[in-house]
Amino acid sequence: GKLVERGTKLSQTERNKMVRHQEREKALQEAKALRKRERQINNLGELTKGVDKTLKQQQEEAALREEQKDEVWKHKTKRLSRHKLKVALDPVLLPEEIPQQLRVLKPSARTIKDQFEQFQKRNLIEPRKKVNFKRSQLAKKKHRNVTERAFIDF
Repeated sequence: GKLVERGTKLSQTERNKMVRHQEREKALQEAKALRKRERQINNLGELTKGVDKTLKQQQEEAALREEQKDEVWKHKTKRLSRHKLKVALDPVLLPEEIPQQLRVLKPSARTIKDQFEQFQKRNLIEPRKKVNFKRSQLAKKKHRNVTERAFIDF
């Protein structure tokens, strides 16, 4: 049947019909929500597997980052004094400049200085800075260049 309007007032049967219709709609919505919840519960195993997989992947990546960080810190020179270690690039001969016989090649004249820099790089001694004295201090000290010690005084 059709709903017949008499102004704004509905008859009792029409009101009852509307209430039954609303109850049916509500029951359908509840059944739909229940089915949706059941589907989610059934998919819970797959969801936990996916979450476990991503967590495991994140933990592996974090462990890898930590390993790489440790590797970097192993080979990095530490700051032992207030002076920073200034690393100069070693002069390298080009392939054309290398003589045919290695006996002709002259050895480096700064072996002690190179050894000193290597000790600083390997954190065996602290980096030191060359101190140039002024003329008034030169008269007192008698020598031009003295290495300044940072923290450790032997």
